[in-house]
Amino acid sequence: MYPKTKIVLSGSASLNIMKGSSESLAGRAKYHYLPPLSFREFLNFKDVKIRDCYIQLRTLKVMLMDFLKRGFPEAINMDEREIDEYIKDMILTRIIYRDIPESFKIRDVEIVNIIANHILRNSGAIVNIDSLASQFRRNRRTISNTLSYLEMTYIIKLVKNFRGSYVAGSRKNKKAYALHSSLCKTDNEDILIETLIRSETNAQFYWRDSRREVDFIINGDKIIAIEMKNRERIDRKDVDSLKYFSKKYGVENLYLVYSGDEEYEMDRVKIVPIPVFILKYVRSFTDF
Repeated sequence: MYPKTKIVLSGSASLNIMKGSSESLAGRAKYHYLPPLSFREFLNFKDVKIRDCYIQLRTLKVMLMDFLKRGFPEAINMDEREIDEYIKDMILTRIIYRDIPESFKIRDVEIVNIIANHILRNSGAIVNIDSLASQFRRNRRTISNTLSYLEMTYIIKLVKNFRGSYVAGSRKNKKAYALHSSLCKTDNEDILIETLIRSETNAQFYWRDSRREVDFIINGDKIIAIEMKNRERIDRKDVDSLKYFSKKYGVENLYLVYSGDEEYEMDRVKIVPIPVFILKYVRSFTDF
């Protein structure tokens, strides 16, 4: 009767929305993933016009540090205390103690809270299910399910170890990140920036062997390797892992993101300041 009418259903309980629509609106519902606020969007909210990243680099660096804890539009003008309360009460507590128990009918809610806090304090660390099961005295299935619940509710993102094809990724040795740096429960700048780069690029993979590691691999139309170094000077040894990965898989798109001020190349690796990488390069090779 009303062919031009569109109905948008929204809310914090994404699991309940998806479950309900699949049962009652089968074939008539479309889902769109709305990621956390990006740095570019944050600058738009702050009415900062991007004309030249290098002329504005000092300002962009200051803005980036301010953005690390402001991944949600509601938090843009909040002070740090208000942000902490908002993340805790309006996001984490609601999802962990209401959305997940309602959707999955679980009784051991506390382990969900424990695992969430563990990951949000150690974003980017490798998660070993056997080790977590032993540490928190739960069985492997409980730990595995808990990780799935946290990922499905967009609190964390599990990143697989790249194995050289679109489908090949190690089931073991996944890394667990907070979905956005604003969810992290740490003030460690290295962790916060690495988590932000993961969020901005939507990277699904990292790469690691017995001796080397590359922080993020984007496996799309072309493979892109990204290494994060939160320091102002880069040595040749810092690009060794990228060079090895490039030779092993024939990858030409290599980036080392750092906190310095200049963009240049070292052994075919593009060395790029953090804000410039996010604003100049990320949009060209990401697709949410």
